[in-house]
Amino acid sequence: MRNKFEMKVLFICTGNTCRSYMAQVILEKLAREKKIDLEVNSAGTQAIDGIPAYPYAKMALKKNGYEEKKHYSKSISELLLEEYDLILTMEIKQRDFLKFTFPKFGSKIITLSELAVNSEFDIDDPITLEYNEYEKIFKKIEEYTQKAFKRLLNKYNLES
Repeated sequence: MRNKFEMKVLFICTGNTCRSYMAQVILEKLAREKKIDLEVNSAGTQAIDGIPAYPYAKMALKKNGYEEKKHYSKSISELLLEEYDLILTMEIKQRDFLKFTFPKFGSKIITLSELAVNSEFDIDDPITLEYNEYEKIFKKIEEYTQKAFKRLLNKYNLES
């Protein structure tokens, strides 16, 4: 039986081919396992629409037990942001940019680290790095996404 709770979560990074994509896949799996109705998506502040997920991002997901899903980057827009209840950025500057550019959505835009650990930390962009660095960044995204999910479960009394 699925939980009646519904929420839409949007992850934001720069190009939407690495970090926000990995966070999306992780959160989708967590929600499925708990039978929570979360709609999860991702986008980028500087994304070019239609670029596939970066191979190292897909490798990190697969190596850590996540199913690869087809993904093509998408850029942010006012219409996209309007659809989501919670917008989680990978970097402080992305949060600040979105709040400045789209002030009416400011109350629902925070960094992933703020939700996960009540502190402002950037999750570095691995785009030009070697795979071992992707793996480290993946682990940080996984840790923060799991903690953020647990906080959402607690906030809305959904922990079973």
